[in-house]
Amino acid sequence: MEHQRRGRLHWDTTHAATPGRMLSLEGRPGDVPTMLPTLETSLPREASPPEVARLIGAMLQRDTGQRPRQVQVTPIEGSTGYEFVATYEDPV
Repeated sequence: MEHQRRGRLHWDTTHAATPGRMLSLEGRPGDVPTMLPTLETSLPREASPPEVARLIGAMLQRDTGQRPRQVQVTPIEGSTGYEFVATYEDPV
């Protein structure tokens, strides 16, 4: 059995001295997304989708203690962000 977590990762420039990536997780419909603390990374704004997927996996692992089996990312058109779906295997 497996389950998924969905969300968005975007490049945050609101803190001009230290721009970085912000990860928000979707909850149930109508819930406000949960923001995870920023993970210090040297991954550039122009990172490739596979690099972004690895970063999301690391951020989720830090939050849950479990690394996703797979992270699929889709660039958000007209944005510096990505939508993602992380797939986990449920423990047996």
